[in-house]
Amino acid sequence: MIIETIFSTVGKEGKSNFAPMGIVWGEEFVIVRPFRNTRTYSNLLSSRCGVANLSDDVLAYVHCGLYGADLPFIPANAVPAVVSRAPVPGWNWK
Repeated sequence: MIIETIFSTVGKEGKSNFAPMGIVWGEEFVIVRPFRNTRTYSNLLSSRCGVANLSDDVLAYVHCGLYGADLPFIPANAVPAVVSRAPVPGWNWK
């Protein structure tokens, strides 16, 4: 089944990246298929880690997908990546 997510990764320089992405969520695996010329792909090659953030915040999808916006985040506990904190009440989308 394909699930729409905001997939987050962290690059070698420590900068977070958020990208709307449909992933295949199976019983025993998750398949992520980023385009090769994207920051998500580059980050996955270097770290082999990312987080599939599930959200119903449409503005989060629009702003990170169209404008490359960084979303509010916290460090992930189990992998070297970040977890989105969207939606955040009162957060100003700029």
